[in-house]
Amino acid sequence: MNRVWKPYKRLFDEKVLQEFVVADISYLKQYLSMSEFDKGKDLLYMHSYILDDEHILPYIEEYAEDNDDEKLLELIQEREWLEIAEIILENSSYKKLAELIIRVVVPRAGTYGIPSQELPSWHYLSDPKIVKNDWCIHFTDDAENLAATGFKYLIDDITQLGLTTYFSKSYSNRSKNGYGFCYNLHTYKRYGRSNRNSKQPWKYGKEAVMFRASGVMCYHNGDEELQLIFKGDTVRDIIPIYASNDNKGFDFAIHNKQNDNTIYGNDDLEKVVDWVVTNYIQYRKII
Repeated sequence: MNRVWKPYKRLFDEKVLQEFVVADISYLKQYLSMSEFDKGKDLLYMHSYILDDEHILPYIEEYAEDNDDEKLLELIQEREWLEIAEIILENSSYKKLAELIIRVVVPRAGTYGIPSQELPSWHYLSDPKIVKNDWCIHFTDDAENLAATGFKYLIDDITQLGLTTYFSKSYSNRSKNGYGFCYNLHTYKRYGRSNRNSKQPWKYGKEAVMFRASGVMCYHNGDEELQLIFKGDTVRDIIPIYASNDNKGFDFAIHNKQNDNTIYGNDDLEKVVDWVVTNYIQYRKII
């Protein structure tokens, strides 16, 4: 890291972050780090009807009959799956039955008629690690507008971060202080590139914005890549990287926001990103 940046970073870590959403970020990491047992409990509370599945019901019935559990047999007969889930998961005497059910449920989470976007975030995201005040890169088709207005459509509900593109901008759980996805300097080069047959070199947009933010780095099992889930409250210093014919012949460029002139341009996005990191303090008022 550039030496001149360290005082600013230290100030952010010690003062600003303490006043923002450290607790929220920590909670997200804990949520994504749940044990298989807790994941099973979470899934059963959300979708208790899966206890009626032909692969699971026999275990419950056999347990109830072997233990002369009349209450459980009655609830099974009445198909009261939410009550059965609560009993199994909250009563320590049912621990072995709960573990058996969860071993069946978790690997088959996507086979119970639950829409993909409604599967819990932990189904898609793993190996979470907290990241503080890191340089981030988010690809977009309109860097100028995003830099001017900020991230307005982030997801509030941490249980629905697996497939956020399924939710429209009008989705009730979207806000500027929610969670969004991006790369950082260590991941965008490997995971951000498009395949060879794509018309644009980078995924998710022809342009990009750089910014600093805090969040949780994790592996997205569906996209098969490392992604940074940033918290909207921590986003700072959004800088647009343009890709247009107005870049003095360069594929990517940083513009002067006061007069729209190109300050630095290059056909290689990586060189533009490196230039921003190196020169941010000097040019921060005009980029």
